[in-house]
Amino acid sequence: MYDVTLDHVTQRGVVQIIYTLTTPGCPMKGIITEEIRHAVSAPRVASVTTRLVGDPNWHAGMIAPNVW
Repeated sequence: MYDVTLDHVTQRGVVQIIYTLTTPGCPMKGIITEEIRHAVSAPRVASVTTRLVGDPNWHAGMIAPNVW
C-alpha cells in the first residue's frame, strides 16, 4: 500500500487507498481489491475508493522490517 487518505471534513468518511501488486499481471488483483474495500468498510465510512498503480514498482525491500 502506498497511501491512505481519509476525508472526514468535507466528505464525511471518504477513504482513498492507493496500492500496487507484486506483479503487473497478478491473478489475485480482483480478490485483493475487494478485500481492501471490505477491510476498510465500516459504519462511519461512506465510501472506499481504490486506485491500483504500477509506479513505483514493488520490490521486497518495501516490506517493513517489523513484518517478518
